Amino acid sequence: MNLILLANILACAGAMGGFICGAIRFFRPRESIYALMIGRNRYPPRKEKQMKTRTIKLLAALLLAAMCLAALAGCGSAPADPAETSDPSAPDGKASETQPADKPSETETEVVPDIEKMDYDYDITVLHYYVSDTWSPWEEIAVDTMTGDILTDDIFDRNRWLQEEYNIRVHNTNCAHNELKQKIDAQIQTGGDDFQMVDTFGFGSGKLMGQFYFQNMRSIPTIDFNNPWWNQDILKAYSIAGYVEFAASDMLLLDKGATSLMVFNQELADELGITDPYQQVRDGDWTIEALTVDMAQGCSELNGDSVMNGEDQWGLACGDDLSLALYVSSGSKFIQTDEEGFFYYSFLEEDSLDIMMDIFEQVLLSQNFFNSYINRNTVCPSFDDGQVLFTYGMAKSTKSLRALDMVYGLVPVPKYDDLQEEYVSWVNAWHDSMFAIMSTAPEPDTIGAALELLGYYSFYRIRSDLYDNVICGRGTRNAESIEMLNILFANRVYDMGISFDSTNNFADHVMRNTATGSSSFASLIASHQNDLEKHIADLNDLVFLYAED
Repeated sequence: MNLILLANILACAGAMGGFICGAIRFFRPRESIYALMIGRNRYPPRKEKQMKTRTIKLLAALLLAAMCLAALAGCGSAPADPAETSDPSAPDGKASETQPADKPSETETEVVPDIEKMDYDYDITVLHYYVSDTWSPWEEIAVDTMTGDILTDDIFDRNRWLQEEYNIRVHNTNCAHNELKQKIDAQIQTGGDDFQMVDTFGFGSGKLMGQFYFQNMRSIPTIDFNNPWWNQDILKAYSIAGYVEFAASDMLLLDKGATSLMVFNQELADELGITDPYQQVRDGDWTIEALTVDMAQGCSELNGDSVMNGEDQWGLACGDDLSLALYVSSGSKFIQTDEEGFFYYSFLEEDSLDIMMDIFEQVLLSQNFFNSYINRNTVCPSFDDGQVLFTYGMAKSTKSLRALDMVYGLVPVPKYDDLQEEYVSWVNAWHDSMFAIMSTAPEPDTIGAALELLGYYSFYRIRSDLYDNVICGRGTRNAESIEMLNILFANRVYDMGISFDSTNNFADHVMRNTATGSSSFASLIASHQNDLEKHIADLNDLVFLYAED
């Protein structure tokens, strides 16, 4: 009885502390963005942040203690029925192990699209943006023949299956990325039908919006966005008044290749004795703070000149797009929509600015970080040669790493702090892919059926090859890297604020702010205020435009 009473007291104390902590945070004065713009220092003191974190951890400990005491108090009661405490879906009542994201477990039913089996006799040609073989390392739409390459043969088999089973034939025609809009305009004006779909990348999508070039995929009855091969975040990020022009599914490969991640030198990490990055991820401890600790351990002056430069060993070396990856991986975005579906610059909110300034202070301005963009005209340290402990990259970057005679590891981009629940992986807007259905395309229901079938086939039969043999493969501890890929691929996000192309793209300027060596965004925001207001107004004009359609 005394134990139960003590447990209840501790639980009440914890709950009251949580209420007080939340109330203080809610009612504390919040400075406006205009204060920032005139140069006031509103950067929150580090001790205040540490105190908040410790307070929350203490409250959690109190609640945990209360639960433990309650459990001890109940030890004298009858034992629980095993059927109530085991996983009924697992063999022998044991907890089921995590399955790869693309493979159904033994108890999981394979999801099959609800598409009528018939002879459709239809050709789909996709106009696909092309930059270079390095930029687009895989053909993702169609190939002419099998070559022995795993993904090439997978795409060939997938499209052959679609043709043999449904008589839908898929073709691909490449187009220079800066000529894409011109070709779309020409087809719209002439009413032609040379291509029925477009495969573009995020940063080029903004100039295609608001023209009604594309059909609303949400209105096509053969498309079911609830199926697991559809990426849900892009539907949310790019949907305007419920109108879905752009989507991505497992039919695509380049969007997977554009998924942000961190690569580390496994051999150097073992030699330095850093905390196992894989275990840090599993424990939820892989944060910006943990990265900075590893960065400091990874730095070493090698050439004897007492100056850290490109000939030395670095804890972290990469380009400046790391700033955007870290920001989005904190759970933040540049642009979001409110409850009524209107867009706003969430980057300008106080908490978001705090996060970005934290990223600059702790990582990008750290003496343990070598910025290969700023120093691109000098000798840069080479990850390939073992000079770098961590580097930022994308899933497709591992294609070049597989030829190296070294062991490397893959982990998600770190969380902002240990209070963040999930790892978030930014789909890099300069390298991703997304598709749209032309407004001139006949029989959109047939195209929708094809998209469902291609997504289904790719989800169950291609994604594992992409993971096992292409992204991982030689050079990684395969089982652990695939485990990490399942974590980072589970929460891939898009940010329209980064993707929306304009002459004065704000996100691009934030990224380039790294080159100034400054974490102050006051002058940057002030100089772009008119552009930001116009940008949001243009987007919200589209909300009204699309709502009327």
